[in-house]
Amino acid sequence: MIYSDEPKRKMNTESGGIYQYRPTFTEVYEAITRRGISVEVIQPNADFSEFNCIIAPYIRSVDQDLLNKFKYFSENGGELILGPLTGDRTVEGNWHNNDNGLGQLGIWLGVKNVVQYLSSEDKTAARVQIDKKEDRFSGLVTLFDTDHEMKDVKTIAPVAGNRSITYQNKNVVYIGGMPENCMKSCFWDYVIDKYIKPNIEQSIEQMDDGIYKYERENDDFVYIFIANMSDKGRDIRIGKEKIFNENNEEISVGLHKFEPYAYKIFKFRKRGHKDGCNE
Repeated sequence: MIYSDEPKRKMNTESGGIYQYRPTFTEVYEAITRRGISVEVIQPNADFSEFNCIIAPYIRSVDQDLLNKFKYFSENGGELILGPLTGDRTVEGNWHNNDNGLGQLGIWLGVKNVVQYLSSEDKTAARVQIDKKEDRFSGLVTLFDTDHEMKDVKTIAPVAGNRSITYQNKNVVYIGGMPENCMKSCFWDYVIDKYIKPNIEQSIEQMDDGIYKYERENDDFVYIFIANMSDKGRDIRIGKEKIFNENNEEISVGLHKFEPYAYKIFKFRKRGHKDGCNE
């Protein structure tokens, strides 16, 4: 997941106080990690080829160098998830003077007639419908004309006509806004299940609010550090076999309870090594 100091400086001043970059970025980060996905935060100059999936939210200005990296990454099979607000401003922080509203990024995606507005009141709120569930977006939303609307996701935004808030063409996705409640969002559930999970090796499928985790690895093992930072018991769900605790005992697949302020260290062997956990 890309974090950049450049959009941080611009976003904190350009949006008139609607957004602060760090908490807004953290909202996306937690929408993913709370669903058991491990996220590595990288800079735009990182080597994308080391990853199967790149998420690039709130990169307001996408210069030619970064666009070329996006293209190369996706053309070589990487899953690329862009937005919200990625590419919606020039390097100087201004609106784009073309009909796609996303500059060279929009030309590459092939979107047109971009509109951007504040989704707040009921009459102007942008929503999506997935099966029989509905999700409402808040904050600045970006909608556009495209022939590549995300499959199974219907945009409902009367003030924007028939424009879509989603884009998906093969392994490139653009998200035009953030749901009002990311932690209880059927849209984020869909995006993660459809586009992120297939590109990762997931060890933990679910974490309750208050659970934090990070991973470290060496040549042989991936270590998972998990802590319950709340004053109440919280659960995690283990989603794979051959995960071991600090005593080299295998952890069962399913729910595991963490007492208040408890922490544990789990580990599993990296791919290419024999099963078991004898070091």
